Amino acid sequence: MNLKPLTILFFSRFAAPSTRAAFFMTLALGTGVAYAADAHPLAGSWSWKPFGSQCVETFEYRLNNTLQGTSGESLSEWNYTVTPQASEKGFYKVVETSMRHNGRKDCSGDTVDSSGTVNERFIQFSPARDMMLVCRQESLTACFGPLRRKR
Repeated sequence: MNLKPLTILFFSRFAAPSTRAAFFMTLALGTGVAYAADAHPLAGSWSWKPFGSQCVETFEYRLNNTLQGTSGESLSEWNYTVTPQASEKGFYKVVETSMRHNGRKDCSGDTVDSSGTVNERFIQFSPARDMMLVCRQESLTACFGPLRRKR
């Protein structure tokens, strides 16, 4: 895998020992659903606070390829696809299609109805897969995060 120096700096801070036994399970907080270690690394609940905000955004990627996002009072539901393997640059491509949105204010104060919106994102995980960056392109030039896996 060809990682840029910035990526290596980001990951070296969060490096962890190698993955434990294949039977290790992660419980997605609040869902009551356990994800097997061999499930896609995106599966589960992820959260972050936008810079300078106390508001938390949470994204729950479910094994049935649905996603529930919360941001402030905003609640949205999406369908998603994700590549099974990372690219040579270390990114997974995620395509999200919005299905429903409650029209309430998100963490930035916007009330945008995202129904019907299609987002293409590129994600990169830390070595321990407990954090990820979400990027517009397959590079680290326009990203947000890190999102942390909720346990």
